[in-house]
Amino acid sequence: MLFRFPRFVPLFTARLKSVLFSSVLSLAIAPLSRAITTLNFESAANQTGWTFSTGPEYPGARGSLSFPSASGNTCGEMDLDFTPFSPLPANFNPCYVMATRTLSSAEAANVTRLQMRLMGSTSAIIPRIRILDSSGQTLQYSLTLSLPMTSLSSTGWLWESANLSTSASHWGGANDGVMHAPMKAISLIAEANGYRSTGSLQFDDLSLLGSGGTLTVNLADGVLNTPFAKTAFADHTGVVLHVIGDTVALNTIASTGFRWVRTDLTWSSIEKVAGVYDFSAFDAFVSSAEAKNLRVIAILAYGNPLYTGTSTTPPLTTAGINAFGNFCRAAAAHYASHNVTFEIWNEPNTTSYWGGAPNATQYAPVLQKGIQSVKSGNVNATALTGGLSQPTTTAYAFWDTLMSLDAMDGADGWGTHLYTPGTPEVRWPDVLNLNYRTSVSLPGKQVWCTEWGYSSQALSPTANGHEPVGRAVQAIMDVRELLVGWVANLPAVVLYDIRDDGDNASDLEQNFGLLARDYSVKPVLNAVKNLFTLTSGRTLAGLITLPTLPQNVHILRMDGPSHIYAIWSEEGGPAWTFVTLPATTLRAVDIYGHAVSLSQYSSTPTVAVGAGQGVTYVEVPN
Repeated sequence: MLFRFPRFVPLFTARLKSVLFSSVLSLAIAPLSRAITTLNFESAANQTGWTFSTGPEYPGARGSLSFPSASGNTCGEMDLDFTPFSPLPANFNPCYVMATRTLSSAEAANVTRLQMRLMGSTSAIIPRIRILDSSGQTLQYSLTLSLPMTSLSSTGWLWESANLSTSASHWGGANDGVMHAPMKAISLIAEANGYRSTGSLQFDDLSLLGSGGTLTVNLADGVLNTPFAKTAFADHTGVVLHVIGDTVALNTIASTGFRWVRTDLTWSSIEKVAGVYDFSAFDAFVSSAEAKNLRVIAILAYGNPLYTGTSTTPPLTTAGINAFGNFCRAAAAHYASHNVTFEIWNEPNTTSYWGGAPNATQYAPVLQKGIQSVKSGNVNATALTGGLSQPTTTAYAFWDTLMSLDAMDGADGWGTHLYTPGTPEVRWPDVLNLNYRTSVSLPGKQVWCTEWGYSSQALSPTANGHEPVGRAVQAIMDVRELLVGWVANLPAVVLYDIRDDGDNASDLEQNFGLLARDYSVKPVLNAVKNLFTLTSGRTLAGLITLPTLPQNVHILRMDGPSHIYAIWSEEGGPAWTFVTLPATTLRAVDIYGHAVSLSQYSSTPTVAVGAGQGVTYVEVPN
């Protein structure tokens, strides 16, 4: 059995788990509803009724409200000036500026949440929302901004979708923290406490939404937002295989539709006698994979007792690093006539895989030698940097050290593992950030996601990886991460892994598989198979944008003999999103391919997508 360590993946938070489980188990659907008000400032009427103030309890703030136009778009803009001036008031302490709009009874009726686009000139500016309710109570809400998947840049407009049922603070009126409908006024605050410079906060597409946490949108009103590239789905997909002799698992990988299989090509298993490289066992695996139209990602990694003391100790001496390089060169030369991609180490920024405290300075010469040696063995070989575990602040610092040492020069791609304790879509800003960093450090190359996945144990309400709810949520999450990777045009999104690593239902590490330990099929495999079936013969067209569609509700279109739309809502989205479809709609199926009724909710074709309920696929003629 090949050498592996446990995944470096934290558990889901209790709050997110609660949302996921209730989503999967929920059956009741609220009545249809609509967006109450949408304010984009192309209309002069939407620019009226706004007032501007400078936070009188914090003297010294100056600023203004305007509605500028640029690149065909008109938005609201609050400019602030918190710089000292003469004569300076004794109590000078500017903190925020605020734009307020009084609402009519029609605009405010049944509002339960809002969304808008925001863009600040500096991270020092923190946006907040204030609501004045019918009792005279002021409720203030903190906002967490996120990049929508329609954004192809890590800079620019951010989206906020806020639930108004829970405020961060409140005062006056009923003073109970509960919004008493109808709302009387809404305010957007640009707060910059302690900031002593100038800046701005732009805002647009403010939507007041209701009711009952439901939303109705018409697919015909959507606009196609094109992605990085219009590609075929299957070409981006892979899965990890631990045991190269596992014929059943390899057959399952191929029959499901994956294009890549990733596994260890461990140094100590190949070079057992100094200078002698025996690839025979791996040869059989490569031949079998190629016969099944699978491309191999081979991880060149780990120690060798001949040079490092143990099979888990990385090479740290000049002699050890040179010996590792010789191994990499021999592997690349041996497989020069085969379609094998080489990854130089696995998660070198984790204690588990580096055999001690992660150290970018130690890994740098190993990476450098590995890349150079692979290219020396076969100049046409693809050499990837070792996939870093989870794009966190420490991982980015690790990257920066490698870049400063020129360790990745000559690599054909940057490896990352996008594990997250949240949902797949939260990695979108990281994908954009990684793309930018790669464009700087490896111009013309791309980010490869060589591991990503969810354990059914971590998603279970009872921490039991074998029970149905956890396995059902795993299916939803794995499908969504594959879709996110497709939109991002990552060369490969490699699921971890094909088969559960053990039978222990309470062990997180042993429940990532698409197959159970006894090779029985888990729901996630059926969901992934259905995705391969629906995407076959089609290319990614893009994501659909709608004025009232929250950034956490996604509509992806793929083109081919017909249009197929993949529609899903994240756990933070509306309880239900009702999507009105064209009259010509052919069919709708759920995440497993089971038929979904198009007439259950309306006389016109309509599907309901629940928060965290999975992906619904809709087929429409071209």
